[in-house]
Amino acid sequence: MRASTARDEMRALADFRVHLRPEAYLSVVLSRTVVRLGDLEAVHVGVVEEMGAPDRAHLEQVYRRLNGYASKGEP
Repeated sequence: MRASTARDEMRALADFRVHLRPEAYLSVVLSRTVVRLGDLEAVHVGVVEEMGAPDRAHLEQVYRRLNGYASKGEP
């Protein structure tokens, strides 16, 4: 995973999925910032949306740490 850019965040806001379901925002951003995931050739929104809850939570935690969103009490 790489740190997100303003472009990643703006493109997520322009994505039709986010307009239909605002809670899809993080899935779209994660799909843009995950560089490699196991042996998958490409990571896209569908991959992130189909993940199990623990895997998705781990990606969210990594995303928050990389982008400076981690709270003080968070590992």
